Formats: sequence, structure tokens, C-alpha cells
Amino acid sequence: MPRKKDPWGDAVGTAPWAAVLRPAPGDLRILQALLNTADAVAGTDELGSPRALAGWLARWGLAAAEAEIGAAELERAIALRDGLRALARANVGLPLDKDAVAGLDRAAAAATFRVRFVGLATRVEPAVDGLDGAFARLVRIAARAREDGSWKRLKVCDNEACGRSFYDFSRNGSGRWCVQRCANLIKSRIYRRKNPGGRWPTLRKPRSS
Repeated sequence: MPRKKDPWGDAVGTAPWAAVLRPAPGDLRILQALLNTADAVAGTDELGSPRALAGWLARWGLAAAEAEIGAAELERAIALRDGLRALARANVGLPLDKDAVAGLDRAAAAATFRVRFVGLATRVEPAVDGLDGAFARLVRIAARAREDGSWKRLKVCDNEACGRSFYDFSRNGSGRWCVQRCANLIKSRIYRRKNPGGRWPTLRKPRSS
């Protein structure tokens, strides 16, 4: 039986962040990609227009490519993204943006679900198709991740100049930066603030005797 193709590569395309960050496990990678549609490092926004939003949803299989999307739907998608980003920022100990979370709550209000009993399994699925169904699925992914505990590992880099979303694969879940470069920049900045005029220490090989 042929192995099912991972949609990650096709969905994220040539987004710069995708080349350096590991995808989150399961459907949580869709939310990681959503948060990273606004990339401060590259200075780009994949959701810059209704048409761009339609393309993004289609690549992830959330809505048909011909879905009709206007300014109101785009505004709702941005509110959803900003609210989820606020929650992910809180996962590294940053202050929670309550206004953004309130916007997420409003954007999620129209998400309706139905429960299906399939054999011995129970499935919670969007009750409608189209754009509302796509938003409902995104909300459901976030809710399920918060229930099973995986959400706390979806974070936003603590380097303010970066802000990319990453999944913390560390054993103890204490990661704060998306890549080592961001960690080094922040640690160097903290060191210089505590030691004005000092140099960031470097490791040196011991002299041979």
C-alpha cells in the first residue's frame, strides 16, 4: 500500500521559516503554519488578501480553491490567527494579550460541530462545509490540543524580532526560542546588559601541555 504523502512541503511551499523549523506533530502543524503566515523575519504575510487566504486554506485542504472570501472573512481569519498567537506566546511565559484572545473567542463563536458515532469511535466534526467549516476545523484542532496537553508545546519564539511559531520538542518542554541563533542573540543581549562593555564569552580549547 503506498504511503500517504505528507502535505507539509506542498502546503508551506517556499516559506522561509519552513526551511529551518520542524513541523509540529499531527494536525497541530496546521496551526503552526497559520501562526507563521505572518513572518516578521521575512517581512511577509501569506494572508495579505482574501485571495491569498483562499489559496492558503486550499493548500491545507481546509476549503475549496474557489471558495468565495471577502474582507469580512479575512478579518475573521486574522483575528483567529492573532488570538492563537497570543495563546502560543503565553506558552513561553510572555504576557497574555487578552484583547487578542477575546477576538479569537468572537471568531470561533460561529464554529458549530456535530458528533458522529462510527462503529466504536466517536467523532466531533464541523457541522457545515465551506469557510465556516474550515474555521471550525482550526478551532477544533486548537481545542483538542489544549485538551491533550500538546498545545503547551506550540510556542512563539521569545526573540521579539523573530516571533516565529515552533513546536518545542525538548524533553522537558522548556524551549523558548525557535532556533539556536535566536537563543544566542537573546542570551548575548542579556549578558551585555548585565556586563556593559563586556564580551560574550566563547569556549576555548584547553592548551595542550
